[in-house]
Amino acid sequence: MAAPVAVQMNLHPTMNWDADDIVEVFKKFKQKTQLAFRSFLKGTTADEKVSYILLWAGEKGLDLFNSWDMSESDCNNPDKLLEKFERHIEPRSNHRIHRLKNVAEKCRFKDKDERIVDQLI
Repeated sequence: MAAPVAVQMNLHPTMNWDADDIVEVFKKFKQKTQLAFRSFLKGTTADEKVSYILLWAGEKGLDLFNSWDMSESDCNNPDKLLEKFERHIEPRSNHRIHRLKNVAEKCRFKDKDERIVDQLI
């Protein structure tokens, strides 16, 4: 079977792992991936979808995937794969900043975040 025209024309999502706002870039990557599967790649199997996601995720995405310890069923589930990428890039809480915010709350600063930044610099 010939590849869909959109695939032949290279109209597929790509993930930019070097983006400044990687969380937002990944949200768009995920959305475009889901659009592709609902449109020009409609009818593809779960295994094929996983393959497409890994190809579109590029070298860094493939390296991340290879470093994860996922069950066989999760490895073949496109939703679980996208969820794993999402969890990997989501911002993590910094307990030091959290403590500073708690202290700043007690001080009743007008612009708490700015004052915290001032103290860090």
